[in-house]
Amino acid sequence: MKFTTSINFNVPIEKVFEALKNPAIMQRVAWPLVVFKPVKPVIWPAKWEEGKIYKINMYLLGFLPMGWQELKITTQQDPAQNIFALYDSGPGWAVKWWNHKVELTKVSEIVTNYKEELNLTAGLLTPVIWLGMKVLFKWRQYRWGKITF
Repeated sequence: MKFTTSINFNVPIEKVFEALKNPAIMQRVAWPLVVFKPVKPVIWPAKWEEGKIYKINMYLLGFLPMGWQELKITTQQDPAQNIFALYDSGPGWAVKWWNHKVELTKVSEIVTNYKEELNLTAGLLTPVIWLGMKVLFKWRQYRWGKITF
């Protein structure tokens, strides 16, 4: 299943892209709805490392186990073409395949459009997980809007 969300930030694209590459920001925008704990490696890096596979455990409201997920992070940056993107993909406990893309587009020097697209497959659980992810991504949009860059 697939869905897309989008929001504008009154922040230059370079600042949003730097924040996007920071695992602490991922934690901050999901909290307290979902809490992520690193499994491999056991501590978060300061920045996502290109092509590295991270294994995380997820907890609803910080204490209800939701299983594990693997994330393989890649980025694409070409300011001349106005391309700033982060991709993460991988299998998980319930999700057989996850493909998540965040694209940033410069609207103006101080406005950035943040667009997320998620494709996932989870067998019979796909509709339930899709609905849960839709709620989480709406929450994340709200929390992104509260970040001071």
